[in-house]
Amino acid sequence: MGTPEPFPSELNTSTCSLAFLEVGKDKLSLRYTGPAQHDNDVGSIQSNHPVPRRTLVCYFEVTVKEARGGSVSLGFSDSSFKQGRHPGYEPHSYGYRGDTGRKHHSSLNARGEDYGPAFGPGDVVGAGIHLTKHEIFFTKNGEHLGAAFRNVTGHPLFPTIGLHSEGAHVAVNFGRQPFQYDVSGLVAAERMQMDKALQGTRVSTGEVHQLVRSYLQHYGYADSLAAFNAAAGMPESGSTGTAAPASCGGSGGTPPPAAQHPPHPQQQAGGGSDGSPAAAAGEATAAASLTLRSQLRQLLMAGDTAAAHRLLSQQAPGLLAAAAAEGGGGSSGGGASPSPSGSFELRFHLYCQQYVELIRAGDIAAALAYAGGPLSELRGASLEHDARLADVVALIAYQQPEQSPLAGLLSPAQREATADVVNAAVLRSHAPPGSPEPQAALEVLLQQLTAVQNELHELAGGDGPEFDLRKHLPPEAAEQHPGRNDASHTAAAQEAVPMAE
Repeated sequence: MGTPEPFPSELNTSTCSLAFLEVGKDKLSLRYTGPAQHDNDVGSIQSNHPVPRRTLVCYFEVTVKEARGGSVSLGFSDSSFKQGRHPGYEPHSYGYRGDTGRKHHSSLNARGEDYGPAFGPGDVVGAGIHLTKHEIFFTKNGEHLGAAFRNVTGHPLFPTIGLHSEGAHVAVNFGRQPFQYDVSGLVAAERMQMDKALQGTRVSTGEVHQLVRSYLQHYGYADSLAAFNAAAGMPESGSTGTAAPASCGGSGGTPPPAAQHPPHPQQQAGGGSDGSPAAAAGEATAAASLTLRSQLRQLLMAGDTAAAHRLLSQQAPGLLAAAAAEGGGGSSGGGASPSPSGSFELRFHLYCQQYVELIRAGDIAAALAYAGGPLSELRGASLEHDARLADVVALIAYQQPEQSPLAGLLSPAQREATADVVNAAVLRSHAPPGSPEPQAALEVLLQQLTAVQNELHELAGGDGPEFDLRKHLPPEAAEQHPGRNDASHTAAAQEAVPMAE
């Protein structure tokens, strides 16, 4: 999401010349000290930071405490703004003047253009910029005066104030104090408008159900899938886990023909995949291996890694044989070695999880033997894998590993991460050669949504808030499930269903 951008918070006394101006110690009060006799003796100043580009609305207010004739102005300008001028009188600057109520920009004539009421002592005026609409607006005494400028360019822009009135004195508020104008209400109304537009987009219950079914089936939650089908009144099928375990990994078995498992309706309509024979085959292979994957997940979530390994040896001996044949990278300087394949990832995560379970059980002797045997064979795959392996092995150094800095390795989330790797390996072993990595339709949909939102953000010039999927998740889900591999689950949950990334 990038580094957080600072908001304007005070007047800039570092790079501004401060000609004809006196800035208070708080850097939020401003007094004009010039003669106010010529057009070039305007006192102008910018904020310390420009408008953040990844926000929806940026707004500030100015309270006019004193002004005797002349003018007070406010608006926005870029970094090349020539001081000694009102905002709006230089290229890439926009302003609203208090003596005339007119708006000014280089695209307008020198006299500006009628916009709003005049303002002076006792008035509170504000200036805001709407980043996604590319609009600048002004307010007076809490009233929105309408869009003053559209198609605003020249970013980054700085809040800017101009004084050209003898004895003029103003106070600036960048948000430390409550604004007189309800800018938060404006933002809330914008959000509500966007939500209303989303709610007006129709998605059938059937399509949502199919996405949920696809997700549960993909990750091997057979019991949850059967319960969901029953609750939703959906017909039972081979995808609910009633079929016999499928052979995989070169053990001689083949998945059922795709015709026996037609694509879901949302796939035919473009909801999860393209409705092609390949998509139908993907559904069929996921259904065919569901029972095996469900059993593996439940064993791994229960901490019985050895039983999961035995089940894989019985049902998918070819898959484990391929993983064993790869071995490690050959040396600890494995940064230059090829990226480990899915088969190695299966072996790496299974072996590491077995060691973790031995530590959890307090079987230190067995853990030491395992570290010197199977785990040692994993070294050298890559620098990243070696670093992970070092963390895993280091668990043995703590008398209470569950309270150590490496306690995350003992969490249910780590068991689930291992179950995900095993699940993916089994699915991959069923997929036709050259086919893409198996994915749940729901995850593909969320990836497409994020990609489209990012593209729209770029087309808008990168202005406005970036799309963050986590902000659209329920608060509990966003807090408990920041991502699949670090989700939080209770230890007793045998089929806890994680949120998709």
